[in-house]
Amino acid sequence: MKNLIKSCVKKSWLTALGLSLIATPAFAHPGEHTTGFWAGFVHPFTGLDHLVAMMLLGVWFALLTRTMAIKSGLASVGIFALALLIGGQLIGGQLPENSIAAIEWAVLFSGLAVALLILFRMQLGQLAPVVAATLMATHGLVHGTEVTGNLIGYALGACAGMLVLVSLAYTATRLCLHIRAKRYSPQ
Repeated sequence: MKNLIKSCVKKSWLTALGLSLIATPAFAHPGEHTTGFWAGFVHPFTGLDHLVAMMLLGVWFALLTRTMAIKSGLASVGIFALALLIGGQLIGGQLPENSIAAIEWAVLFSGLAVALLILFRMQLGQLAPVVAATLMATHGLVHGTEVTGNLIGYALGACAGMLVLVSLAYTATRLCLHIRAKRYSPQ
């Protein structure tokens, strides 16, 4: 199985790296969201940066052991939600423009970091949940600053949308690995 994962990842790392690089920072987050569960749920599906980040996380989680994938997924969603709530409370939800730009660049680099984790097949053992959570903290912080109104509803919706995207990427990657393993297994 280890050689199979190396083979699959070796052939697809360029795609992952390319996707992370085209997910440029939006620099347009503040004020673009309203409120509530539905706005939060839809948001991860509406921007290339969000789609790519969640898909890359799902691919990376599929390369981890099942236990580490579950722990990493829960840690990343938990920290994302916490950072979103903190971001929503900062200075009435508004950060200075230069702070937002710095956070947006951190979001971009978190996508690049996940692509590199995939490229180098880094499983990180017990550190995987910590790394996943750290990468998602910037996403939560920037989104918290953009919500006007029902912050809790938005946070729950955003977490649900994030879980759907990560789960889809995880499942598709595991399925591809399984199909490839069957194709190359000795008969």
